[in-house]
Amino acid sequence: IAYGACFGQYQQPRHLLEAAKRYLERFDFIAMRNAFGARILNELGVVTNSMVVDPAFLMKKNVSSIAGKNIVTYFVDGKVGPLCLETAKDISSITNQPVIQIQSGSQKNEDKGVSTVRAAHPELWHDLLISASFICSESFHGVVMAIANGVPFVAISTGHRSERINDLLESYGLNHYLISERHSDIKKLLSERDYSYSQKLKRDVKSSIAFLQEALS
Repeated sequence: IAYGACFGQYQQPRHLLEAAKRYLERFDFIAMRNAFGARILNELGVVTNSMVVDPAFLMKKNVSSIAGKNIVTYFVDGKVGPLCLETAKDISSITNQPVIQIQSGSQKNEDKGVSTVRAAHPELWHDLLISASFICSESFHGVVMAIANGVPFVAISTGHRSERINDLLESYGLNHYLISERHSDIKKLLSERDYSYSQKLKRDVKSSIAFLQEALS
């Protein structure tokens, strides 16, 4: 059973896809987490049993151990670091809330007035994101945690690594929260929040659990 499988991006070397096809056909159930992945399987002639939500959406909402509210940035592509931090600090100038940046172990970006958490372990990473007042993230799973927990957010993109985020945002009509340059009206960004996706997300979680129940039965 493959649950929430993903190819990362649509463009893949054809010879690798052809080599993978014979292994994909051995799965009893395949459920993809994004439309472009399902499209790849369809082009290969491999049956996709279902579209499901990312596994992180199936997590129960827990109370964070982090006290207070922070604006949190989380990015993997260091090229978008400056834009993430600029946006977070613009928001902080209005809300007067501190900015915390979560960095991977290899990142060395330091910024005056911004607290840095480097190589956060899973529990700390999770708690920082679900307790945030606002999330600025280039990471797919940073955006997932924001949507799953109803945390206001912007997704940062420079065009690279953004297919998965584009697909996710489009699924819930949230494309307007993807930015590639400094936002011109932060007050508007903070005031116009859209939670109309919540009912669709609940339905998608329910159908994803139903897929697992059928596949495991």
